[in-house]
Amino acid sequence: MSESSFGGKEEVYSIEYLDDYLEKFYEENPHAKVKGSHCIMMLSRNPVNLQYLVSHGRTLREEGKKSMDLMINILYVFYSFSHFSQFHEIITKFKVGAVVMKALAYEEKRFEELQKKKQKLTSTNHQQQEEMKKIETTILKQENLLYVCFRILLNLAENIEIETKMRKRNLILHLVNALNRGNPELLGVIITFLRKLSIFQENRKQMVEANILKQVVELFHYENTILLNESIRLLINLSFDSQLRPHILSVVPRLIELLRFPDHFEYTVKLLYQLSQEENFANQPSCIDTLPFIVLEFVIEYPGTRVSKELMALAINLSTYEQVASKMCLHNKGLSRLLERLVRTRDSLLGKMIRNISQHVALAPQFKPYINELIGMCTKAETDELLVELLGIVGNMQQFKGGVSFAQLLKQYDFINFIYSYLKKIISSSSFSGSLTASHKSLQMSSSQSSSIIMNSITNVQGDKDDDILLEMIILIGTLLADEECANIISNCAPIVSTLCNIFIEKQEDDEIVLQTMYTFYKMLFYTTTRELFLMQQHVIKIIVDLYTDDNPNISSLSETMLDIILEIDPVWEDVIKKKRYFLYNEKWLQEVSNLPFPKSVHDVDECEHRLRKQQLEEERQNKSNEDLDEDDGMSDTSDMLDVGDVYNEDIEVWQ
Repeated sequence: MSESSFGGKEEVYSIEYLDDYLEKFYEENPHAKVKGSHCIMMLSRNPVNLQYLVSHGRTLREEGKKSMDLMINILYVFYSFSHFSQFHEIITKFKVGAVVMKALAYEEKRFEELQKKKQKLTSTNHQQQEEMKKIETTILKQENLLYVCFRILLNLAENIEIETKMRKRNLILHLVNALNRGNPELLGVIITFLRKLSIFQENRKQMVEANILKQVVELFHYENTILLNESIRLLINLSFDSQLRPHILSVVPRLIELLRFPDHFEYTVKLLYQLSQEENFANQPSCIDTLPFIVLEFVIEYPGTRVSKELMALAINLSTYEQVASKMCLHNKGLSRLLERLVRTRDSLLGKMIRNISQHVALAPQFKPYINELIGMCTKAETDELLVELLGIVGNMQQFKGGVSFAQLLKQYDFINFIYSYLKKIISSSSFSGSLTASHKSLQMSSSQSSSIIMNSITNVQGDKDDDILLEMIILIGTLLADEECANIISNCAPIVSTLCNIFIEKQEDDEIVLQTMYTFYKMLFYTTTRELFLMQQHVIKIIVDLYTDDNPNISSLSETMLDIILEIDPVWEDVIKKKRYFLYNEKWLQEVSNLPFPKSVHDVDECEHRLRKQQLEEERQNKSNEDLDEDDGMSDTSDMLDVGDVYNEDIEVWQ
């Protein structure tokens, strides 16, 4: 039982008087009908009464069509039913959803007519003022009606099948068209419903066609907390579509303002993170003038040891823009304070942000005072994630010259032995095949053997963490090899070269690791101490020869450059490299003369050696002037190039 004021006096609403309330529907006086419906609406607010009202659902639905006031009150009764899933079937049975959809379409048309009348009226005379008030009153009732209609549909949309039926009856268009209303509570319901629907791509497409972005952006001038949060959450869903993100950038200044308010902070940061993926994000004036300082202070002053993932994700994205990162570093000793927090908290995500800052050439020198501490942190990193970021930061330190002795720091922290021990640990835990002397790219083997090795390589690796650490350590070694003194220190740890070779062999399927390891080998060729260690790894050089034809252009180009250097410094490989290049250069010609598939790998030669030899002998008998062939074709002497079988017989044992 509940009490309420109605008709200017205190009135008690009781389920005992339900029959009396229903009888009012049959009176001629429309006000009596409205009063009866109001009484039933008040009863429906108590969930206990719903079981008694449900049997009168059909009567309520039929009577609700007779006036707007009646419809509002009766729909509020069904709204009370819709809060409970067990009543949804009854609501569907009475086709309340269909009635609501028809009411939306009708009120939408009536609103357009009212707006036209309103534009024609002026406030110059009393009659027009009264007419204006009637229109305003009708619009307010409409908004109340729309509110309860959308609420009912939102509750019923828990069932995805019912939601699909609503969508087919232009629900999204009705929702978007209703965004031009001025009632914040109604707008909040509409935006909530649109946010729910925006999960599905086909719904987002309909929203875009209805020009939803323009409507939602205009809602950001409201100060209603619920409406603003729901609008931001809707834009978050829409921002997952890369084609829509550029059209949302216009709200960035307003979002930056909302960062000051705790009620909006979480969703605002999430939306800013989504938008920060756009290339034009940093071109927004507010992103350069205001956002870097706000985000920096939030990160540094964030309570606890771990900054929220959403905020750190935004900060990480912002740090990729040099202009933004520069403002962060220069603002109130920003870089120093970030590094102090990193030392204190050991936050790997904070380390990723600082690593992004260190990648900018103009900012790298600012890290000079912290190199000693950063290398020390590497040797004491508690987690693999933190170690990856610290290694990346140290690797970027070589972007500036002078003032820092890296060789001295390597000795002070025994850093090369630390790297070697870590690589050895990863290889041991991942069961790397250290005895493997050739990769699946360079060995002759059956397809089943090749598949076995590939599968073993995949299953032997602990995961992406190990690969990330491997990659960063390899990059760091390659960076350190820019200094001869560092190269000498690396050469003193001879096992590290063979360890890199084993990684290079085992990780042939990972182009990034292959490329960075090859670059490290390339840097080793510049110094006598490291060059001697590398040239001892003949099985690795064979693989590099084969990579001359790799599908990755960066790998094949680096292979060619390395082979040129090896040709100059080690004559032992001269014949092998020249033969490889010869066959590649003359592939078309050899195919024509032999009518055989050209061997793409040097190891495939033994399969067709006999047939090639036989073909060449036949050609020699047909043309006794083979000595002039080199001049005619613009190639080298025939005694050095035509006897294919002899060429590979000399080295077939080496390659096998």
